[in-house]
Amino acid sequence: MNRKIGVGLAAAALTMGSLVVTAPQAAAATAPSCVKHIDSGRSWGFPWAKIRNDCKTSQRVKIIWAFAPDSECKTLAPGKTFKHSTGMAGRFDGIKRC
Repeated sequence: MNRKIGVGLAAAALTMGSLVVTAPQAAAATAPSCVKHIDSGRSWGFPWAKIRNDCKTSQRVKIIWAFAPDSECKTLAPGKTFKHSTGMAGRFDGIKRC
């Protein structure tokens, strides 16, 4: 069998079947080091984390939680803070760019 025909048949089989192959999504980039985790704790049993933008420009970031949904994306002007709380099982896991 011609190589081009074999590749075409394989592609057609994937298209016609129920298997859908997609490329993995790119992971969000880590926030710049001037966006800092400044505090965290628990309030009424729920974990929270607070970050601050010490950059010279506004930054669009979100708080990443392990074992819980991440925060929404937030635009932080220089010097501004953002505090986010999540479910009982959450643990602060970092800051990512949006």
